Amino acid sequence: MGRPPTIDRKQLLEAARTLFARKGYEATTLAEIAAAVKVTPAAVLRHAGSKEKLFVESMASGMLELPPFFAELEAADVTPDPRIALRRFAEQFVPFAEQRLAETISIHLHVGARTPFGVPFDPTSKNSPPRRGIPLIERYLQRATEAGTLRLRDTRAAAILFAGSLQSYAFFHQVLKVFDRPFPLDTYLDTLFEIWTGGAVVLGAAGKKTRSRVGGRRGSKAS
Repeated sequence: MGRPPTIDRKQLLEAARTLFARKGYEATTLAEIAAAVKVTPAAVLRHAGSKEKLFVESMASGMLELPPFFAELEAADVTPDPRIALRRFAEQFVPFAEQRLAETISIHLHVGARTPFGVPFDPTSKNSPPRRGIPLIERYLQRATEAGTLRLRDTRAAAILFAGSLQSYAFFHQVLKVFDRPFPLDTYLDTLFEIWTGGAVVLGAAGKKTRSRVGGRRGSKAS
């Protein structure tokens, strides 16, 4: 009799979390999860105990982790154009935020009235993802301000605004479902960086200026 198939626990939890978030608890089968990690449903059941236990553990496992692109931003060069690093961060942050929102919705739909809708971690904890993530963005903005490639009065406020703009894109699409089709992320980021670079408010004719589309891929200098 052969040995039971070996299961990589991290891969199993990631596969389960992705499927539960995409399809919901009821619609996701152990067979689908097993196929994602190339083992049998029986092997998953032996490893996880039950579908319910796998759901709870897989959802909890990803919520407290900060993805690598936060550390990449903290280490990124702030010269000559910080929009390059900020855009690279944004392009990774948005799908990450959408995935986390999908997971939160899946949890809420499964537990129903047993708990209020909210984030599946303690928001008052000093170890919560937002409390760790915002300072990393702030430190990058502070370095860029000190280097003269950004001009910010308050880097903490700017970090909240930047992260909030990205989170809003995910929220509008994943929760509010404002559009029948997703609004193009490239266009959204172009506009976001245009506002950051040139400003959107024009006070009088003397303040008018021609602005090109900007972002990590366009433009030449950040304000």
